[in-house]
Amino acid sequence: MSLDPITLTVLHNGLQQVCNEMDLAFVRSAFSPVIAETLDRSDGIYAGADGALVAQGDLGLPVFVGTMQDSTKAVIARAKDLAPGDVFIVNDPYLGGTHLMDVRFVKPFFHDGKVFAWLANTGHWPDVGGMVPGGFSARAVEVEQEGLRLPPVKLYKAGRMDPEILSIILSNIRIADQRIGDIKAQAAALAVGEKRLAALIARYGAGTVAEGIAELRRRAARLMRAKLATIPDGRYTGEAFVDSDGVVDAPLKIAMAVTKQQGELWFDMSGSSPPCRGPMNSVIATTRSSIYLAMKHIFPDLPINAGTFEPLHVIEPKGTFLYAEYPRPVSGCAAEVSQRIAEAVFAALTEAMPDRLFAAPAGTSGNLAVGGGDPDKGRSYVMYVISGGGYGGSPAGDGLSNGCSTIGISKTTPIEVLEQRYPVLFEEYALHEGSGGAGRFRGGFGVNYRIRMRRGEAVASMVMDHGREGPLGALGGRNGGVNKVAIEFADGRVYRPEHKSKDQDISIGPGDVIAVSTPGGGGYGDPLLRDPQAVAEDVRRGYYSRRQARALFGVAFRPRGISVDVAATQALRKKRKTPPKRTAGQQSYIERALARAEAVVDAMAADFAPTVAAYGAKIEQTLTAWRAEPGARAARLGEIRRYAHDLKGLGPTFKQPVIGAIGASLNSLILTSGQRLDERPLVRIVEAHCAALDRVLADGIKDLGSKEARALLGRLEAVIAEAAAAE
Repeated sequence: MSLDPITLTVLHNGLQQVCNEMDLAFVRSAFSPVIAETLDRSDGIYAGADGALVAQGDLGLPVFVGTMQDSTKAVIARAKDLAPGDVFIVNDPYLGGTHLMDVRFVKPFFHDGKVFAWLANTGHWPDVGGMVPGGFSARAVEVEQEGLRLPPVKLYKAGRMDPEILSIILSNIRIADQRIGDIKAQAAALAVGEKRLAALIARYGAGTVAEGIAELRRRAARLMRAKLATIPDGRYTGEAFVDSDGVVDAPLKIAMAVTKQQGELWFDMSGSSPPCRGPMNSVIATTRSSIYLAMKHIFPDLPINAGTFEPLHVIEPKGTFLYAEYPRPVSGCAAEVSQRIAEAVFAALTEAMPDRLFAAPAGTSGNLAVGGGDPDKGRSYVMYVISGGGYGGSPAGDGLSNGCSTIGISKTTPIEVLEQRYPVLFEEYALHEGSGGAGRFRGGFGVNYRIRMRRGEAVASMVMDHGREGPLGALGGRNGGVNKVAIEFADGRVYRPEHKSKDQDISIGPGDVIAVSTPGGGGYGDPLLRDPQAVAEDVRRGYYSRRQARALFGVAFRPRGISVDVAATQALRKKRKTPPKRTAGQQSYIERALARAEAVVDAMAADFAPTVAAYGAKIEQTLTAWRAEPGARAARLGEIRRYAHDLKGLGPTFKQPVIGAIGASLNSLILTSGQRLDERPLVRIVEAHCAALDRVLADGIKDLGSKEARALLGRLEAVIAEAAAAE
């Protein structure tokens, strides 16, 4: 079947309109401000056979473009006994998700008794349980601490909500009564999509709509290849850094290598940092989707469907923090790490496309969650706040101030709504002056805001980034200003997080103030090439001081007023044209970040033996409890496995690969055989691993390839084999 251009265009717009109406239905009926006002959600249509993206709503978060597709595929792989009216709920990060707070609903759309398509949406729930209100657990070391994890399960069966599934969900989250409204809103949005898609098929026929979907996918792939043809063949590299993971105070590197060959792009991140201890790991669905949205930023006029991304190949970065596997915590992946992945793509392709690329944007969603009780209203609450930041300068001009995050089109919830719903008062919401990175085209400015607690006790948690180094400038531009967080207590004390912009469980009460300054964007091009009159206008508006104008842009003013002294400016800039030789104190961001990371790792590695000994003692103590408490053996075995999993990751991180190998061995054995082994062989295996840890510490065995290490691991394997044979 061949479709004429008019019919194809009508179908394209019709499918898009279905998604947009789902978006509007969701937004207008959702209870939570983060969905209804901030717009942290998305709706889409997916192919019936394979779950490939057909269309996504114009108002949906771009970072969900790949993750919702993967979640739908996970549902398809597990779906059984489907019926009209079924709705699956899933938030498992490792099955196409982002973080646990992003909850997906997936619904099969039937035509003539067969699944023709899938309808899906995502909504950010303010809370899904976990160790802190809001789910942003800055010190989480496993996903269970972040909240309730749901594999694909039917919440609605043949149109009726399953009360038992609902009861399990509501029993594990905070402010459960308010989530019922969001649940019904998500389901209602899919019902709207079902009705609109049925009308489209009734008008044009299922065959015509199916052919239109296939042709739109083919055309999108051709359009992307045409765009990629503007990029010269070659290999391009770029880097970006996450401040820390919230647990270990060392930066995480994203090493991006982009290869253009045969009309397609290949993205390799294998040189990135290993899996991290804290919540800044990224699942592969988010990593892949972050690359997709980066390319959409570069080529914004491309359509959104699966064909758009066919010429883009992401080499799975296994063994890095960008390929998180259970039970790695991931609450920072969607809002923070995803933006840094996009920045690494921008940095890599700047060389190939300097006229289209830009300096780094603020790169953080500024996630702040405050949970507590409101004595006046007699109920608990969880307030979620995101904030804007500066965009990077570009060849087209200065960066936007207080722009939304790179990953989406979310808006800051109106202050009036937050003050009406929660016991808070916003004392300030203004531009973070001076935060825009200097450049020929400067970066946009972040914001300063102050929230005063009016009544009741609460706890604050935040997962943000760019607290150590501001967003990178491009082609000679300066970095943007950094993110800052402070808690100003009513008694005069001031607390600043150790990890700059990541912390949790900070107790606050009436009169205490949460003060946040978000990053500005990086500057683009040499600041000495900026139009002096543009600098004067920035000073006039209060964005920079006269002193900053002179220091950053080489612009001098007359003694009175804000009038540029042309002669003095020319002399000042001429004097600065030859940059001073870089000193040790003026190392680049990347050099300093790597040096700091290496220093932290070396310091911790030097004192790693007590940590290993402590883990060995914990394993032995838990094994004793396992033997003494038959009714709690599953839980105790889980504890032993988590200790082993920690050693598996900590060993390589702190230059003790033999420790890592022992931890990996025990972790794998418990995962695969722990529940079916009898007491005697299991005890023998665990004790053998503890003895191996003791031997490594006693003999100082560090080289995995050494004769001592090979002999030790060989003996361990023999014990395992004997225990298995005895079983």
